[in-house]
Amino acid sequence: VVVLATYSSGYNGGLYVRGYLYANGVIFTGDGDPEYGNGGSINSVGEWNGIRFYGTGGGWIKNSTIRYADYGIHCFASITEVISAEFTGNTIDQCTYGIYLSANGNDLVNKATVSPLISGNTIQNWTSAGLFVNAENDGCSISEPTVSSNTFIDGSNSTMAVQLYDNGWWSPSGNVITGQGIGIGVSGYISESRTWSNINNLPYILYNDVYVQDPAILTVSAGVVVLAKYTNGYHSGLEIRGTIHADGVVFTGDGDPSHDIGGSIDNTGEWDGIRFGDGGGGWIKNSTIRYADYGIYCYADNTEQITPALTGNTIDQCTYGIYLSANGNDLVNKATVSPLIS
Repeated sequence: VVVLATYSSGYNGGLYVRGYLYANGVIFTGDGDPEYGNGGSINSVGEWNGIRFYGTGGGWIKNSTIRYADYGIHCFASITEVISAEFTGNTIDQCTYGIYLSANGNDLVNKATVSPLISGNTIQNWTSAGLFVNAENDGCSISEPTVSSNTFIDGSNSTMAVQLYDNGWWSPSGNVITGQGIGIGVSGYISESRTWSNINNLPYILYNDVYVQDPAILTVSAGVVVLAKYTNGYHSGLEIRGTIHADGVVFTGDGDPSHDIGGSIDNTGEWDGIRFGDGGGGWIKNSTIRYADYGIYCYADNTEQITPALTGNTIDQCTYGIYLSANGNDLVNKATVSPLIS
């Protein structure tokens, strides 16, 4: 079966699943698709809404093709909804986002949850991200969706193969990422402990600020490269309000000639650097920090205590290598910055 979306009177059609969808070997595309269309106008990226699972929608899409959509597949859970579907063996081609997972809720017990199985798909020629995972606050969960044995090919230049926003997360295994998709994008507020592990030697890209909230622990594995992106006049940075554990990591700008992905940050002070505030702590060891405004900035306000361990690092071509600052007016419980710098 071929399913064609039409564009009519300024409206982009789409398929919305609030019950169950079972599709095997189906073509979903726009009515102007040169291979499957019927002379309509939808023949470019993002010109129909795609397949969207809402509410408690579920089912599976297997061995199918999805083309020219804004969201190839979009799963969205709100409040206490749970969405669990299977997407296996599909080709998702020329969409703005290949697969987009999103949850938004405020119930800390019965969380809005998106937990699909994503396996054996080919996601290619996207213009924003191959996979986008967005958990907007503490009352929602993406439940580390299983993302295994997928192939991500040739996203638009300077886009991310995978983007993780706030607590958005994934559980990757055996995926292949090739072509122009430049890495794993991260941004927003992290309030659950996470590990940035080495996946296919792809860099993690700060495409906006990342805030690690208390009591979360961000662990960055040895050998990982973290690149800060300069976007629309905005300097990204990494702020630690919880805990960081980083050993043998490179933190630098996206235009660093040693790790260049075609970005613009290749001069002193062109990203914000790593900042410890609001009682943030942990350690950074045997790592390299380059091209930041503040290589490492520790700031305590009021009665905060900042005590990270900073040992064996190389801090190069930054406006300030290490900057320590405290501001308080309580003469008993003083704002304190006392890192180990060795």
